[in-house]
Amino acid sequence: MGLGAALKIADYALLRWPIRHLYLEVPAYNLPQFGFAYESKLIRMVGKADAHLYYSGEWHTMYTFVLTPEAVAKFDVDRHPVPAQLAQDQPPFEDWLDDVVPFVDPTDTRLVLDSLEIVVVAEELSILAGREITESAIIELETVDELRMLWTQLSEDASR
Repeated sequence: MGLGAALKIADYALLRWPIRHLYLEVPAYNLPQFGFAYESKLIRMVGKADAHLYYSGEWHTMYTFVLTPEAVAKFDVDRHPVPAQLAQDQPPFEDWLDDVVPFVDPTDTRLVLDSLEIVVVAEELSILAGREITESAIIELETVDELRMLWTQLSEDASR
């Protein structure tokens, strides 16, 4: 899931339910994925546990970050654009689709998305394109192949 989609979900959760903080526990080997959110002050570190997680034959440090409603409200994607490197390092379509909407079968010809999935797909494509892709544009897509063509076009445009 991309940063834009994660922000939409966090925004939804923090503003609609009585949640004051969302905590993220991140092992040291995954820190590079959160560097942009940390550097732009979207999340802040609130804890560190040395040698806390045993994985792949070694102990790893676990970091705890917090995301607050105030940080999400202040964050402006236009002022803090996603780094071009993140936008250009695109996985194959099937992997992207599985990350964004994991219950959609890429081999099925029909594209059936619920309302949250439509928002997430629109946000992810907006990040990829560097411009707004509306939910109505996603609703107009009838097949997975149409989504694949749009994704391919936007990926190619972003790499230029």
